[in-house]
Amino acid sequence: MAVLVTGATGLIGRSLVRSLIAEDETIRILSRDRARAMALFGKRTVKAFAWEPATEEIPTAALGEVETIFHLMGEPVGGRWTKAKINAIVASRVTSTAKIARAAKGRRCRFVSASSFGIYAGERGAVYEETVTLPPPASRIQEILQAAEHAVASASTPEMRVNMVRFGMVCARDGYPIKLVRLFRKGISFIVGDGEQSYPSLI
Repeated sequence: MAVLVTGATGLIGRSLVRSLIAEDETIRILSRDRARAMALFGKRTVKAFAWEPATEEIPTAALGEVETIFHLMGEPVGGRWTKAKINAIVASRVTSTAKIARAAKGRRCRFVSASSFGIYAGERGAVYEETVTLPPPASRIQEILQAAEHAVASASTPEMRVNMVRFGMVCARDGYPIKLVRLFRKGISFIVGDGEQSYPSLI
C-alpha cells in the first residue's frame, strides 16, 4: 500500500516525507513543482507527479493502492493579497481539496488535510475546542479555510475516514522564526498587537 502526500516541499511536508522514507513506506507525491520534489527526495525513494490544482485533475496513477492521503498543499498567505495571490491561495487550499475529495471518495483509506487556527473567531479570552460551532466567516482567510474544510468533510464515507488538522504557528530552524531573526539582526524590530491578543496553544 502507498501514502500520497501533497505539499511535500513545504516545511511540514518535508519532515513528513523524510519520516515516511525512514519507515520504508511507498510514497507518492503530488506537487506543483515536480522537479523540486524529485531533487529533495530522490527518484529512488518517492514517485512524484506534476499537478496544477487550478487547472488539472489528479493523475489517476497517483492514487493507485493509496491507503493514506496527507494533504498539506497551501500557497503561503504572507505578503500582499493581490488578485493573483488570492487566486493562488484558493486554488491550492480549496480547489485542490475539493478535487482530492472527489477523486478519493469511496476509497478505503484515510484523508488527513491541513487547516489553520485562523478558522476560529479569535475573541479575546475565548478557548476554542474542535467541537465548537464555527460562526459565518468574518474574513477572507476564514472564508477560504471553511470552504476547504467543507470540501474535506464531503469525502467522508464509511470507507474513508477524514481528519482536519488545524495548525498553529509552526516554528522550526528553517521555518518562520528565522525570518524574524534576520530582521532583528539588521536592527529592525516591531511590536505586534498589545501583548494580550489570542494565540494557539495545546492543552
